[in-house]
Amino acid sequence: MAELVAAVAASHAPLITGSPESAEPAQKDRVYAGMAALRAELEEARPDALIVCSNEHFANFFLDNFPPYCIGVGDRHLGPAEDWLRIERGPLLGHPELGRWLVERLLADDFDPAFSADLCLDHGVMTVLHFLNPGWRVPVVPIVQNWGVAPMPRSAAATGWGPATVLTRSGAGSPWRGRSVGSPPVSSSTSPSRPG
Repeated sequence: MAELVAAVAASHAPLITGSPESAEPAQKDRVYAGMAALRAELEEARPDALIVCSNEHFANFFLDNFPPYCIGVGDRHLGPAEDWLRIERGPLLGHPELGRWLVERLLADDFDPAFSADLCLDHGVMTVLHFLNPGWRVPVVPIVQNWGVAPMPRSAAATGWGPATVLTRSGAGSPWRGRSVGSPPVSSSTSPSRPG
């Protein structure tokens, strides 16, 4: 049975790791302390996998092929795409069974996500995982979303299919006992009138 054991949200602003010295020391310390608190929460939850949702930053898709949603189903994911993040590049363990299970459940509910066994993870995923999953110990199911190139998905569609919704509604039908964590990023913008 799949069970959602925690859900966290954190900024994926790339300068959190790429240039932490550019922030005021007190601000940096607050962000790092917040990430440490989220990591402690996840460690206590002991998830079997992390489902990490982020927007696509042209690391995998471009205007010639830009799906609204793509679920990572690979046994490994490479990241970060950016070499200036100050995060060591390497493979992260995937959770193909959970990724494929999510795809199959969504298809059964008439929602058609793309899926890929070869996603490259950029700062949208890697900045957060750098803090929450040190050493890349917990397998990851990345979900990248189009939130920047028109036409974009409707908000109603996004809230009706999210990993938490799918796991809550269909978890008992899972072929294995698993735990997962959703970690959607929050907006990189500081303007309340224009998130993004």
